[in-house]
Amino acid sequence: NSQGFDILGVSLDKDRNSWLKGIIDDGLVWENVSDLLQWNSIVVKLYKLESIPQNILVDENGNIIAK
Repeated sequence: NSQGFDILGVSLDKDRNSWLKGIIDDGLVWENVSDLLQWNSIVVKLYKLESIPQNILVDENGNIIAK
């Protein structure tokens, strides 16, 4: 955004309809993505996810700043 901070929600769901319903039901107004591969998602390996939910601060180059 204009302040240099964006939120990206990454879901590890497997069902597209349930995932989209959750976004609406929870009132998530930021960008949300999912490849619907659950724990097989490349994001799990890339950011070494071990549990959900998990918050990760990533810089503009994709480097993890804080977990």
